[in-house]
Amino acid sequence: QKLLQALTTLPVAKSMATDHLLNLYQDRSGELKTIAKQTVQTIHQPPADIARQVEEALAKLPEGNALNGLQVFRSTKALCSACHRLGYVGGELGPELSTIGSSRTRAALLEAILFPNARLEQGYRTTKYLTTGGQAYTGIVVRQLDSESFLLQTGTDQTVVLRHDEIELQEPGTVSIMPSGIGEVLSPQELADLLAILEAAR
Repeated sequence: QKLLQALTTLPVAKSMATDHLLNLYQDRSGELKTIAKQTVQTIHQPPADIARQVEEALAKLPEGNALNGLQVFRSTKALCSACHRLGYVGGELGPELSTIGSSRTRAALLEAILFPNARLEQGYRTTKYLTTGGQAYTGIVVRQLDSESFLLQTGTDQTVVLRHDEIELQEPGTVSIMPSGIGEVLSPQELADLLAILEAAR
């Protein structure tokens, strides 16, 4: 209980996979499972004052460098290119970002980086699956492998194969597979550089 409660106070816990705690505690007591579920909801719940937090974060950022931002975009630290395409770089699991700077304000871009669960893009919404074995998975279906199974992307570099006959419950997901804690992982300069390359993408 103390561990779960402590996690809600750690900003870096936001980068934890949505269903990781639920699966870890699936065989524990009903009380612990309930606390784990509450912990996950707390960790991934977007704050009520997002606009204020984004405004304050923008005011604190140093000047960004777009060239360095491309390196941040491609880095294993940010993992942006694992899912997003920017020009000829990156994957296709998430929204295309090659012209994102022409349609989003600086504040909207930073909000999407810091609070990916606040606005889920249409066409990139996740689905939550509960298996007959009690495991929970939230992600985006990458492809059907055959008539009996499919590949689910649950994180930037995480996939799982699920069989249709082992799915007990299926419902719309409420979180993005994009990690929520990137603002805690990147330095202010790296965040400013990443924002700069996205603003320059037109």
